[in-house]
Amino acid sequence: MSRNGSGGAAALQIEFDDNSLLPMLFGEHDRHLARIEQRLGVRLSSRGNRVAIEGPNSASEAARAALAGLYERLRRGQGVEMGDVEAATRLAAAGDRAADARALFGADD
Repeated sequence: MSRNGSGGAAALQIEFDDNSLLPMLFGEHDRHLARIEQRLGVRLSSRGNRVAIEGPNSASEAARAALAGLYERLRRGQGVEMGDVEAATRLAAAGDRAADARALFGADD
């Protein structure tokens, strides 16, 4: 993950190990990514198994946490629907960084 600390904005990158899960993570026609952008005020760009996140620091971190949590859900064999995306962004935006979105979806630590 890389950062650009200028002016309170962040440029983060998250990489996913299993490309076969990405269509479900991104949603049909990238609808899940679009919803995360809308709810958190960030810009997401996917290329291969990486997603670049640009926006204010806290919003970028929230997007990263939401994507990581949703990906973990898929790795455990659970689906990701728009309601899950809404919940992940809501929880991540609320700032529950200690638990992280992964724990909020039932991952074992």
